[in-house]
Amino acid sequence: MKRRILDARNAGFNMLRIWGGGLYESEHFYELCDVHGILVWQDFPYACAYYPDAGEYAEAARAEATAAVRRIRNHPSLALWCGNNENQVMYEGPWGGERPGRFLGENFYFDILPAVVAAEDPKTPYWPSSPYGGTPDSNSADYGDCHNWDVWHGRGDWKFYTENDSRFCSEFGFAASCGLRAWDAVLEPEDRHPLSPAVRWHDKTRKGYDTYLGYIGLHFPDPQTLEELVYFSQLNQAEALKFGVEHYRRRKGRCWGTLFWQLNDCWPVQSWAVIDSLGDPRAAYYACKKFYAPVLVSLVQKEQSAEVHLVSDLRDALAGTLTLTLQTFDGETLAEGTHAVRVGPNGAEVVASFDLAAARGRERDVFLYARFAPEGEASAPAENFLFLAEPKDWRASDPGLKVTLTEDDGGFRLTLFARRFAPYVWLRRSDNAPLFPTTDSGDNFFHLRPGETREFIVPQTEDTPTLEALRGQLIVRTL
Repeated sequence: MKRRILDARNAGFNMLRIWGGGLYESEHFYELCDVHGILVWQDFPYACAYYPDAGEYAEAARAEATAAVRRIRNHPSLALWCGNNENQVMYEGPWGGERPGRFLGENFYFDILPAVVAAEDPKTPYWPSSPYGGTPDSNSADYGDCHNWDVWHGRGDWKFYTENDSRFCSEFGFAASCGLRAWDAVLEPEDRHPLSPAVRWHDKTRKGYDTYLGYIGLHFPDPQTLEELVYFSQLNQAEALKFGVEHYRRRKGRCWGTLFWQLNDCWPVQSWAVIDSLGDPRAAYYACKKFYAPVLVSLVQKEQSAEVHLVSDLRDALAGTLTLTLQTFDGETLAEGTHAVRVGPNGAEVVASFDLAAARGRERDVFLYARFAPEGEASAPAENFLFLAEPKDWRASDPGLKVTLTEDDGGFRLTLFARRFAPYVWLRRSDNAPLFPTTDSGDNFFHLRPGETREFIVPQTEDTPTLEALRGQLIVRTL
């Protein structure tokens, strides 16, 4: 439990939503959220269904809610009580057939539960449902919170996230495979390929496996091996969540928050989680650490130019230097520029525009790199990349990656140097365990620019007690 809360904190989360299809968590959970600064959105346990809401059922619901509110109410992490998950929008739909004569459960969400919260915990806000906005369309982008499943359950290409203009997107997600170590625990040797029945059945998305593979193929190569399924699907999920969250964060002032589905899993599966059932972070987890950082630089292609946004969650205005470099995968600089930029307190601004004309005809082997360096120590530097072609179409060549391992106090120093662009560097051990045992430090699935060097301290563990042991286990892959 503590590890998951720390994982959430390390990824830049400041809120976790306890979904209505789940439960009231243990005291330990709320205490950990109190200590580590994680707000809790607590659904009452009603989700995606109709409930009898009169007579003995109503009294049972009142008694259960009263006990739960009294137990949880004094935790400073508790930020919101929510009546249910998607029951209101389900009735409005309706979902899956005929709508009942009345909204079964309405008495819970609009009478019993708000009365219990008002009596037992008046300091904490109550919200009738999620999504909800008090209008005939409970999933309206203009009022309250919104669930955006039009991409995953509809259009498939995560670039359609930009069509959602919600005020607070409290649920959306994109699926990927669990890690190789989780597959190791459940697959026989003959099942270790993307199209095996066992892999197909370990699929929480219920989307249809061919559709799932099709989503990957929009942006990345078609996976031919289990390792490629893990790698490409996780990269696709990472880019999807990055694209969506950056879209919402750029619209600060209109949109004030995102909660994506979901943090973690409880079984080895292809799902929307960013941490699998063994606690191994997926590629999207490492992307979270960047797109949920307090300061974000975000790049948007506008035909033959790039729009540069600076987003800050800091209480004070932020100023610094923005450096933009248009570069080929081989390291040739085509254009560059430097700007003094500023964003207001807790703000988001378009701070620069960059002409991409020099990339015309070379879209498949160029990238735009942005780096924001703040004045003083207001925040850590922020960086981002913009690519002009899909990864599956890149003209990427051997990056000339040099990997060096040396001993360091309490562990080992890993140094990576790339002569050419090294996309999506994946670090792991040969037993498929994460190279970094916790999420407090380290990085993964990152880009190395031509001529760039990065260093990491890899902790010494029982499985890698010596330098030679780590050298024998380290696996480094790029796209």
